[in-house]
Amino acid sequence: DWLASWLAGWLAVWLAGWLFGWLAGWLADWLAGWLAGWLADWLAGWFAGWLVRIAGW
Repeated sequence: DWLASWLAGWLAVWLAGWLFGWLAGWLADWLAGWLAGWLADWLAGWFAGWLVRIAGW
C-alpha cells in the first residue's frame, strides 16, 4: 500500500515538474522570439527614420 501511494506521489510530482518545465521553456522561447521580433522592428524603423533624416527627405 505504501509503495503504491509513494509511486503515485512520485509520478505526480515528476509529471507536474515535467509539465511546468515544458510550459516554462515554451513560454520563455515565445517571449524571447516576440521580444526579438519587436526589437528588430523598432530598430529597423528607427534606423530608416534616421537615414531619411540624414538624406534630407
